[in-house]
Amino acid sequence: MKVVIIGAGTTAVAAADILRQDRNIKLAGFVGLEEEESTTLDGAYKGLPVLGGEGFLDRLFADGVGGFVVGVGDNRIRERRFYEASTAGLAPISAISPNAIIEPSVKLGSGVIISPGVVLCHGVVLGDNSCIDPGVIIEGDTVIGENCSIAAGGIIGGKAKIGRGANLGVRCTVTSFVEIGKNVCIPAGEIVRDNIPDQLREE
Repeated sequence: MKVVIIGAGTTAVAAADILRQDRNIKLAGFVGLEEEESTTLDGAYKGLPVLGGEGFLDRLFADGVGGFVVGVGDNRIRERRFYEASTAGLAPISAISPNAIIEPSVKLGSGVIISPGVVLCHGVVLGDNSCIDPGVIIEGDTVIGENCSIAAGGIIGGKAKIGRGANLGVRCTVTSFVEIGKNVCIPAGEIVRDNIPDQLREE
């Protein structure tokens, strides 16, 4: 399948590096977004071009593109672009590193990014469009909601629940059985031992 990466920053580059290892995927290139705080790419990355801005999505079908992955770190932008591309008729594609350890009982949503060194233990559920950075360990029977991001080195204990749109910073730890509500942001290095309720999201 011919696939486009939506985004042009570090998350997009990480997704490209993963997908280039999949012989069933042919990468068409990147679609840059105006609302990204920074872009890593200047014209191309390892031979993959920046095809254009966000308006380019409407023209992808004519170029034979059937799938997409949203390579954007910001949860709200990633959620919006995932919805737009899905409703446009493109199929969400997951970028799953062959260097991740994923138990057979794990349930993965659509359009997820799972980086090298990630460990997903038995019974983990990962929602659509979530992004898991390198070295994250998620212990057994934990449920991660849609549009979440867990930064490098994070550890989530067993039977925890992470709500939709949550953002967990670098090397944060969530202990077993803890529930993190929707849209909660956990700073880098924090250890969360108690439940945190849902947070209202500013639009």
